[in-house]
Amino acid sequence: TLSPGNTFSMLEVPPWTLVYRTVHDLFYRTMSESQAQIISLQQVQDISRQNFDPRQAHRYSVRGPKGGRDTGFMFLAKVLEGWTTSVPPRLPNQTSSGRDHYDSYVNRMENPNVFVVFDSSQCYPYYLIKYKVLANNGSTM
Repeated sequence: TLSPGNTFSMLEVPPWTLVYRTVHDLFYRTMSESQAQIISLQQVQDISRQNFDPRQAHRYSVRGPKGGRDTGFMFLAKVLEGWTTSVPPRLPNQTSSGRDHYDSYVNRMENPNVFVVFDSSQCYPYYLIKYKVLANNGSTM
C-alpha cells in the first residue's frame, strides 16, 4: 500500500532476474556499455492513478550531491503513439481524416528513435533505471 501523499512506489529488481536481464539488454541498445553502467533498476508500482506527468518532474528527479553529474536516470515506458508524423518545419493539420492534430511526432518515419507525445495518458512507465555515466566517454546526458 502507498503512504498518504504518495502516488506511486518503487520495487527493486534483483540483477539475477529475467526482468533485469531484459531491461538491461534494452538499455544497452540506447548506449554502449563503455558509456554507462547500470547502478539499479526499480519497477514503478501503482502509478496508474496520476500516471507519468511531466508537470511532476521534480518528484521523479534527484537534487543535490546524491545525483551528481555522472548519474543518470531513464524510464522504460510503454507509449501509445496514435496518429503520428515526422517532425515538420511547422505543425501540419491532418485534414484527410478529419482530425485536427497528430497524437505524436517522430524524428523520422523510417526506424524512428525519438518520439514526442503530448498527453501523459499515452505514457506508462514500467521501470526506472539509475546509471552511472562512465568517465572519458565523450558523451553528454
